[in-house]
Amino acid sequence: MDFKLKTFLSALAAGTVFVFIYMRYLPLVFPFQYILISLCLLVFLVTVFNRTSGALIIVFCLPVINSLPHFFSLKALNPLIFLFYSFLIGFLIHQSFSGDSLSLKSLLRLPIIGTSALIGISALLTFWRYTNFFPIYGSTVYDLTINVIGVKAGGAIERIVFDTLIYAAGFIWFFIIINIFKNKDVIKKALILLSSSAFLSFCFGLYQSYSNLDLGNTPFFISLKRANGLFSDSNALGVFIAFGIPIFAGGFLSFKNWERLIFIPPVLAGILLIPGSGSRSGFLGIVIAAVLMAAFYIKNTRVFSKSNPRQFRKAVIYSVASFLLVILLFVVLLTGNSTLSDRFKSNIAHFSEENFLEEIAQGRTYIWEAGLMMWEENPLSGIGLGSFTVELPNYYKKYNIMEVRYNDKGRTPDVLVDTADNFYIQILSELGIIGLVFFLWIFYLIVRQVFRSVYRKVLSAGVRGVLIGISASLISLFVLFLFGIHILHFEIQLVFWLAVGILFSLTSEGEKKRDRSPLKKEFVVFLVILFTAFHVWGTFRDLSLKERSEEFNLKSNFGFYEQEMMQQRPFRWTKKNAGLTVHIDKPVLSLAVLASHPDIQENPVTLELYFIKELFREKRFLDRVIIKKSSWIDLKYDLSSEAGSEGILLLKVSRTWRPIKMLGTPDPRPLGVAVSELEFRSK
Repeated sequence: MDFKLKTFLSALAAGTVFVFIYMRYLPLVFPFQYILISLCLLVFLVTVFNRTSGALIIVFCLPVINSLPHFFSLKALNPLIFLFYSFLIGFLIHQSFSGDSLSLKSLLRLPIIGTSALIGISALLTFWRYTNFFPIYGSTVYDLTINVIGVKAGGAIERIVFDTLIYAAGFIWFFIIINIFKNKDVIKKALILLSSSAFLSFCFGLYQSYSNLDLGNTPFFISLKRANGLFSDSNALGVFIAFGIPIFAGGFLSFKNWERLIFIPPVLAGILLIPGSGSRSGFLGIVIAAVLMAAFYIKNTRVFSKSNPRQFRKAVIYSVASFLLVILLFVVLLTGNSTLSDRFKSNIAHFSEENFLEEIAQGRTYIWEAGLMMWEENPLSGIGLGSFTVELPNYYKKYNIMEVRYNDKGRTPDVLVDTADNFYIQILSELGIIGLVFFLWIFYLIVRQVFRSVYRKVLSAGVRGVLIGISASLISLFVLFLFGIHILHFEIQLVFWLAVGILFSLTSEGEKKRDRSPLKKEFVVFLVILFTAFHVWGTFRDLSLKERSEEFNLKSNFGFYEQEMMQQRPFRWTKKNAGLTVHIDKPVLSLAVLASHPDIQENPVTLELYFIKELFREKRFLDRVIIKKSSWIDLKYDLSSEAGSEGILLLKVSRTWRPIKMLGTPDPRPLGVAVSELEFRSK
């Protein structure tokens, strides 16, 4: 098949998946949708005609659209995800019609391909696991309970889908960057756009800090008095500041005339905003990056001391400036009254206590312990991509790490549930030691490229400051990964790979012949096969929903809305499919059902009832009821053969209806049938 045709078909496939995910996971709030759809169409159309312009729009948007849902009080996903994939679809269409080249040659190619294979395999197997191996045990994916605090499979599947999209976007973005950001002029435009939009976001964050913290923020971080700027949350803001300031400072040191002045405002605004963000990681990251920049410039003083006196003087000045930046950071922190200074003062106050680590870690030690237990049980392949947070309560209970308090009514459990707050433990737990090896391989090649780049004399003209800033930021971020999985913030994922792409674009000349991968392709294939074998084994055995349900005595109740009253009869509406875990303590089951579809007389509703055991391994058909009028129907079933057993009463409704659509009443729910309380009787 012709390459252009393949690319076009790939664009169509990507577009189909994009529309499905967009419709499935984004709320139908029209003002929010108008803005996001307009942005997606703009990026898509611009990219179709000019891929470089499309990429530059993405660069500009990285710091400024992440908090868009917060302005509408929505708990929606980061809109930047949808903006990026609109760009990608446009990029594929552009490639299918243009003669523009696209090379995947890079020192990172082999480890990225290997890592992508692990992520794809793990995502597919974990996704399949949470569908209860659809369609082997049923023709429908049911929203089964998957942990001891009542989280449903739908939430886990959503996490898998978006974690996969986040990692995939980073890898794709890297290869796009090294192809279209090939010259210094394009890189300069990208850095100017990024610094300009960062300044806008920082200014908004300063406005939040001093005037209106509620605007564009989430209730959780409002309660902590932490600004988020225009980022998804305060943690993402802090890490971006730590990552961006050295790069912007490098831009100031590299470029000339008016261009360098553009980089001063975001540096100053970022330093002033760090206290308001309350991000300890952000503060630590800036300090580490500034010290590294000073160290790199000190090293350059030795390189240029004899060969280039002008560069030598610059290196001395910039080394001193980097240390002054560190001093300025501490002055801002210690002299101000801010959330960040309060957090540090609180940490210092607990320094002499025995539980000092637990106090400053704020629960992370429990999470790390559980993560290491996940890895210990599944050392080679982990528990599956995106499954850390949903499996965390199970491991709390299994290893008695933390008391798990929950109830059967779906209220928020009083238990700490979060990511691993450590990138390396997160990868170790989800992808095992093989996954961690691949990520460390990527990081090793990046660090090696960093040290090769900052000491090369040929790069002294025009880009040395940018390279030193990027290098300091990357190494700083690898340290910060010990305290968070920041790269799962989509804006951080793209900024990280933007920096890596620029690094390799500026320094990869002449490297291909000299550098060969330390791991052969055959060994990579072997590791992927080994990973797959162990992942398949765990997926069908200890990690399966059936094993989890039996081990933790999980009750799968799904597809029901909250209880209501009708004619003094308590009942609950169902969705299209609903299930309720029941224990057969008496032989006769009785219940009543009602269908209220306005067109029920012309179009009857069919209700099928089943009794499910062994999590759909055994399925007993009970009845098929055809409902032709809107009145209660009493049903009774003899389950004497199931006495003493436990299973799921499954109800499958042929069709649902929405009151808001058919009657104009303010009820958007898709309704199946009303079901009364179940009763078990002796006769």
